Amino acid sequence: MITFFIVKPLTIEGSIKYGAGTKWCTTMKEYCYFKDYTNSNYLYYLISKKERNSNYNKVAMLTEGKKNIMSGPIRFWNEKDIEINENTVINNNWSFYELFEIITTIRTHSYELSIIHQAKKDVDNVIHKLQSINLEELMKKIELLNIDGKSGDEYKEKLDSVLDSLINKINK
Repeated sequence: MITFFIVKPLTIEGSIKYGAGTKWCTTMKEYCYFKDYTNSNYLYYLISKKERNSNYNKVAMLTEGKKNIMSGPIRFWNEKDIEINENTVINNNWSFYELFEIITTIRTHSYELSIIHQAKKDVDNVIHKLQSINLEELMKKIELLNIDGKSGDEYKEKLDSVLDSLINKINK
């Protein structure tokens, strides 16, 4: 039987919806705490499907930064926006096993998100480098090498080969 679910709000509207009834600053539309917290951390809401102790039916959790996700701290807040720790969660009718499953799930999901984020940065970096190549200048320099015999043709062939290989790998 499922006794809880975990939500990672992606927008302030989602944060308001799933954080309804709490005092969490990340659910306030007029202040931009949601963006402040989610720009450099991963925010999750733990929502119980069974009755827990008062102020512990919903728990906000935040990875401390987007690096060191697998071993870095996870911060917790109860419904009244009071920062708590793992023991406080367990002492308020959440089992150790539930909390272990929750923390493992959050760390795994956050790690996957960090890998995707890094991949996007790497791809953007390569695209930026490719866009910054001044092809006209490069072709002028290759033509200049033709003055030195046929080395310009050799470099043109090398360039064509590299570009063909790149296009073939992209199209696979």
